[in-house]
Amino acid sequence: VEDLEAIRVALKYSQLTLVGGSYGTRLAMEYLRQYSSRVRAVVLESPVTPATHAPERFGQFAQQALDALLDECLGTPECAREFPAIREEARQVFDRLRQGPVKAIAAHPSAGRPAEVTLTRDHVGEAIRYLMYSSRGASRVPLYLHEAFKGNFSPFADFLIRFRAGGMFDGLYLSITCAEDVPLVAADAAERDDPTFLGGYRVRQQRAACAAWPRGTRSESSLLPVKSAVPVLMTSGDLDPVTPPVNADT
Repeated sequence: VEDLEAIRVALKYSQLTLVGGSYGTRLAMEYLRQYSSRVRAVVLESPVTPATHAPERFGQFAQQALDALLDECLGTPECAREFPAIREEARQVFDRLRQGPVKAIAAHPSAGRPAEVTLTRDHVGEAIRYLMYSSRGASRVPLYLHEAFKGNFSPFADFLIRFRAGGMFDGLYLSITCAEDVPLVAADAAERDDPTFLGGYRVRQQRAACAAWPRGTRSESSLLPVKSAVPVLMTSGDLDPVTPPVNADT
């Protein structure tokens, strides 16, 4: 927030119009809280509010999005014709993954050479969650699940390797969430996510990482709702796997 204000001062802007997405919405709201007179308007795309604590409910949100996505597939003639049993196939895919890892052939992201890789339930769950971040990625999920049902997990492996090769900024993510989110996650959050296809591993792993990661502290004021007369537009989607419309309500 202070960096953003320093930029505004340096550029000699009297006011800013803030556009934030996902975690950027929290940054925009905190800037609005502290410098309301310097803000003309705010656009929040997929809000992350002070009342949300990553990764709490990641599994539940992802499950809701996947259920809605499969409903949309079965409600679309072309998709329903290609994947009429997609719900049962998805259930069997995750039943198989709960028994243990699977093998798949994937191409190296830069060299292009194929190699055998090992995929766990966590890997496939995260691949589906990340695919659902965009409509283009979400459109591939029924096909990838169908292929996995037939024993071919390579589409998931190829996607995940390419996705992670682009860099995940894990240090920045931990620095933020270990200070602002993880300490506030409900004690039973992992257990409540366990029945979902993603499971509760994100909660458990982030807690373990934050136990060792250096972090700052979150101010008490940042936990309070932001109140301002500045116009704010919020947008969110029913198929969003991590910031669903309920976030905008809170």
